[in-house]
Amino acid sequence: MIWHLHGTGRRTAGDWPRLHSVAVGWDAGWADVNGFHLERLPDRPPVATHLWAWTTQRWLRVRIDGTNWWAALLTSGEAAVGDLWTEHDKVPKPPSTRLRHWHPDEGQVHQFKGDKEILNREDFIQLTPLRPTTAAFVGHASTLR
Repeated sequence: MIWHLHGTGRRTAGDWPRLHSVAVGWDAGWADVNGFHLERLPDRPPVATHLWAWTTQRWLRVRIDGTNWWAALLTSGEAAVGDLWTEHDKVPKPPSTRLRHWHPDEGQVHQFKGDKEILNREDFIQLTPLRPTTAAFVGHASTLR
């Protein structure tokens, strides 16, 4: 299977509807002052620094800095199409590791303000393409089908 890594370059909040149209209906996760969110991709940039979204064989990572954002999309199988993606590379299959969110008895859970259902789950993964400039993508284990 061929894996593809796509990038948007720097975008502004006004470009978010284009990203939203690519990933509408995808599950997404991000943290803000109201806690951790695990819901559909929002229709505008959240007040957060990072957002991850996923669906079957597609994982999105967004870095948000004020009104600017940069997105990277990792796909398995078909490459993404459209002029939103200004960069594209074929990459080897990235390693996948399981993630487990904090157990109620660990770390700083007492400060957790978000959905408590996310705690102690072991059905999320992290994919890390082996490139010097790539960060990890996060998604649900079922997306690797």
